Amino acid sequence: MAFLFLGGCQENEDSVLVQEQDSVEASQETEFTNSLEDIDEVVLTGFQRNDFGDRNMVALEEDLCDRAIITWSPGEKTMIIDFGEGCSSPRGVIRKGKIIVKYTGRYWAPGTVITTTFDNYYVNERKIEGTRVVKNLGFDESSKSFTFNMVVEAGKMIWPDGSFRTFASRHQKKVFLPSASSDGLRWELTGTTIGKNRDGKEFKSEIL
Repeated sequence: MAFLFLGGCQENEDSVLVQEQDSVEASQETEFTNSLEDIDEVVLTGFQRNDFGDRNMVALEEDLCDRAIITWSPGEKTMIIDFGEGCSSPRGVIRKGKIIVKYTGRYWAPGTVITTTFDNYYVNERKIEGTRVVKNLGFDESSKSFTFNMVVEAGKMIWPDGSFRTFASRHQKKVFLPSASSDGLRWELTGTTIGKNRDGKEFKSEIL
């Protein structure tokens, strides 16, 4: 995954500093992107556990700790995944707090919209805030892939030292189903993110 960061810079003597700043931004953007992808996996796992994830299409390897509680309310089309005061998953991801999900249909069904918000939610000691909306744009038979449009509004990631990064993002993800030559899902992500970094400076990034 490659990121392009857009911003002003001076010439020559400042070029090394700019490169270092870009490296820091790329690292923070990677943390942000990985956290969002982790949230998507948790939500899909919640659907699977309630037989709402189309296991005949693809079964995701689960990574929830034993203490995670999933409250399923199909009449209201909501799901709450509660990690309580925190627990570590089989892969070592530490999550605490709640992920609140509202949905219009099955995860893999074209046209489904999934809206996710958070209640004091942390992943690996970073607090996540904001609203994430994922829409299934449909399946492409030729490439055996689904396309999802993903939008984050009023996003915020807060580190343990109190510093934070605000962001709004517009991403598109293609998820390729397993094939004879692959063991699992493969995905490709493109799009842009804007916001303010941990130093309070405005940034814009593009995933290439």
